[in-house]
Amino acid sequence: MVVLGNPPYANFGRMNRGGWILGLLKDYKEGLHEKKLNLDDDFIKFIRFAQWRIDKTGYGILGFITNNTYLDGITHRRMRESLMQSFSNIYVLDLHGSVKKKDKAPDGSEDKNVFDIQLGVGVSLLVKRSGSAAAERVNHSQLWGNRSKKYETLSATDVSSTNWSSLTPTPKYFFFAPKEFAMRQEYETFPSIAGDLFLNYNAGIQTKRDNLVYHFTRNEIEDVVHQIQSLDPNEIAQRFQLPPDGRDWRVAWAKSDANRGGTFTRVLYHPFDFRWTYYTGRTKGFMAYPRYPLMASALQPNLLLLCVRNARRGNVDSFFVANTIVDKDAVSPFDNVTFFPLYARLPENPGGKQGQLSLHGQRDGTAPTKAQLNLKRDVIEAWGKRMGLRFGEKHTDIHEGVFDAESLTSYVYAILWSTSYRVRYTELLRIEFPRVPLTADKKLFAFLVEKGEELISLHLMESPKLANFITRYEQPGDHTVEKVRYIEPNPKAGIKTGRVYINGAQYFDGVPKEVWEFQIGGYQVCEKWLKDRKGRRLSSDDIDHYQKIAVALAETIRLMREIDEIIPAWPLP
Repeated sequence: MVVLGNPPYANFGRMNRGGWILGLLKDYKEGLHEKKLNLDDDFIKFIRFAQWRIDKTGYGILGFITNNTYLDGITHRRMRESLMQSFSNIYVLDLHGSVKKKDKAPDGSEDKNVFDIQLGVGVSLLVKRSGSAAAERVNHSQLWGNRSKKYETLSATDVSSTNWSSLTPTPKYFFFAPKEFAMRQEYETFPSIAGDLFLNYNAGIQTKRDNLVYHFTRNEIEDVVHQIQSLDPNEIAQRFQLPPDGRDWRVAWAKSDANRGGTFTRVLYHPFDFRWTYYTGRTKGFMAYPRYPLMASALQPNLLLLCVRNARRGNVDSFFVANTIVDKDAVSPFDNVTFFPLYARLPENPGGKQGQLSLHGQRDGTAPTKAQLNLKRDVIEAWGKRMGLRFGEKHTDIHEGVFDAESLTSYVYAILWSTSYRVRYTELLRIEFPRVPLTADKKLFAFLVEKGEELISLHLMESPKLANFITRYEQPGDHTVEKVRYIEPNPKAGIKTGRVYINGAQYFDGVPKEVWEFQIGGYQVCEKWLKDRKGRRLSSDDIDHYQKIAVALAETIRLMREIDEIIPAWPLP
């Protein structure tokens, strides 16, 4: 029995919805406890079918070329375990070439796909011998480089002549790709921010219509909402040049939602990039996924810790904070952000009628929401005892033997912005929500709290240091963003410091190269903020805001160095 082919790589489970194959796919989903599963793509259904067919026969070979996401995807772990149980010999040849991941060869050269597609590709040869035991190891090989080089190698080799390395996939992930887990035992003694420290968390807002839902000014969003309330659905679609209605967003839903009322509020769209929106809190309305009710916690004074789980491009710099509601792309353009509010305002009657939200957290027809500390107190209190500190209410003093929720969050944030922490636990940070070591050293804790507070104040754009500009912008012109480019210092050309041009004549002067190149979660912040405003005229507030971003990034770089200088060793004492 041989099953081979090149099945469709992805349609997000929208086709081939037969009950029989969906029933078989349940084996790949068992016990995952994930909020979002990426296991309904067609190529996964074909792998499951081939596995079932060969299991029924009792022996055979599966030979597929497919999307390579299942080799190390987090939600594919039960799938890999199941394949190891069915087959006695497993060979995977990773051809890489993912445009979305921006794959690079180990030597830094460009990596190309063997097909004209964006998804990375892999060849799988799975062998089931009659009467043989389940596979304990996986034979792995990979090809990097340009397309012609990959074609040449594939044409000249076969299974017997391929240079295979032997992997031993282990629980809980059963990766079919090489991973460096030397620090795993140490790392897994740390509490996770998801569940061990913070109780409630969710993904950021997904609108499905960003251009309609987010705007640069409050006046712009107020005008949009007014038009939606007054026009019929066809006129709305034409006026705003909207794409056809989809499964998760329809013009009629948006109109109905807007007429029921909501709150005009700021939203963190990208790092340091705030927009205005209209938040109603109802699913499938003006926003497709407003992440109500937890996201409504940000309508009142609050602090949200932001991070990305299982970054597709392996970024370990995907951390930020917010005190507003947040979009799913608030930290990374590639991965949905997860937010962890310090205080959760959850409805007392979650099954009740959902009415209009207000800034005071009330909903028509229901009781007010209550603000609850969104932290696992027993873990935190036990940690405090190790340091000789008591966990108390807000605005407490570490030097008086008490620490509070804000202090804890500042400490966690300082750890997440430690370069040495990110380097030591890189591979592990790419897999799960971060785990944070809890020091028993009260002095080290106090120092990290101080640095974390500074970082948070900078990233929320609240620090008084932001007023001390390190850049200049005085050139005459209309301030329209056209072509964004960075010019390095060149004394011979009269350019003493780095410049960020927004058009042919106007520029921000005095921008250090390390500030220009600084990235958060895959965003090159100084470039991205301006490019998102291409064609717009920068207001005086915009110009000041950009210069504050430069200060915030320069201070962040300084604080990251100071944090690493004070941390004596890993794991923390």
